Amino acid sequence: MKLRPARRLLSLVGALFAFSLGVFVWPAAGDLALAGLGLLALLVAIDALLVRWLPPLTLRREVPPAMALGERYAVTLELEGPRRERVLVFDRPPPEWLTGDLPVEVAIDPEHATRLRYHVRPSARGEGVFEPAHVIRRLPLGLLELRQEVGERSTTRVYPDFRVVASAVAPPGRRVASGGVHLQRMRGHGLEFHQLRDFREGDPMRQIDWRSVSRHGRLISREYREEQYQRVVFLLDCGHRMRAKDGERSHFERTVEALLVMAYAATRRGDAVGLVTFGGVDRRIAPSRGAAAFRGLLHGVYDLEPTTAPSDYAEAFRRLEETRPRRSLVVLLSDVRDEDAEELSRLLAPVRKRHLVIVASLLDPEVRKAAHARASTLDEAVLAASALDYLGRRRRALQGLRRRSIHGVSAEPAELGAALLERYLELKRAGLT
Repeated sequence: MKLRPARRLLSLVGALFAFSLGVFVWPAAGDLALAGLGLLALLVAIDALLVRWLPPLTLRREVPPAMALGERYAVTLELEGPRRERVLVFDRPPPEWLTGDLPVEVAIDPEHATRLRYHVRPSARGEGVFEPAHVIRRLPLGLLELRQEVGERSTTRVYPDFRVVASAVAPPGRRVASGGVHLQRMRGHGLEFHQLRDFREGDPMRQIDWRSVSRHGRLISREYREEQYQRVVFLLDCGHRMRAKDGERSHFERTVEALLVMAYAATRRGDAVGLVTFGGVDRRIAPSRGAAAFRGLLHGVYDLEPTTAPSDYAEAFRRLEETRPRRSLVVLLSDVRDEDAEELSRLLAPVRKRHLVIVASLLDPEVRKAAHARASTLDEAVLAASALDYLGRRRRALQGLRRRSIHGVSAEPAELGAALLERYLELKRAGLT
């Protein structure tokens, strides 16, 4: 609670100061100005004392429980008070959010609640916290204004823009097939339990279900079939490499969006999706199927942010093995550099024996821009040559991974989602997943 001079007080002080300048013409003007100033000080003191009898205001805030990044949402405030007065309302959404309708001056009516609405546009994922609002009220004599907090904290969740994710998977005029894709070629799949049936000649002994045998008194076999669906496990790098920005969007933000694009497509096709993070954040989501699986993944990544920790690929694959996944399509999402090729090849050697692997790597658009820029000075020529050399080494590193049956995706941050989705669909069409 803070007191500050109202516009009326400032105007009166200015008027008394101007009047006091008349002392050069009328000597008594100085004494009258001092008397007026004393009277004004007394009135200000009385106004300040009246604060304790000022009736309280109540405020209730209505905030959408979930928001999408970058979209516009309405927030509603409801104020109530026991007397008529005009107040200036400053609500306090997260400071980095965009708002264009604050502050708002409203009239309090004791007969009914006063409602006002303003709009916000969230600019960061995660939990959005609205602090108690600030309200400026004029005291009874109108010489002072009271700034006080009203209402309570409110929270909301800000998710990646899932509408952009859905439109990337199903552009206008096209429709994403729901359910699993039954491919004719099922190379590389494991087996899953299908049903129990009577033992047949030629069945291997390991298929006999001995519990059923003891219950029914005859030989019963377990029947298996090739899995019709795939498990997709995303290895998401949350380390310092992901802190770079592409315009106003961070590389990490684009990567999360790409992850969700592929996950949405996978769940629409019946595949199970899961998550393992590394690089300063340890979050694991077991693979599951259906719309609930995508919502779970969305809840799992909405508040993730890149850290200052190193991008430790050994840690990533160790965590993957700790989850004991069955055969899966493993998607590593990181900023892979050419110097990582040897380490990745070594770490992926045991992984690719059990899993199909995609290494999705971000390409800094500034590097490509520098490589293709027309050089007019020696410095620009050196920069272009360095960028071309870097791109060449990066291309050779990805080719080396491909020779080891590791699928690579390299794209600029804004294009990563489309490139990753295209590679996933290619593997589907080829019957490799």
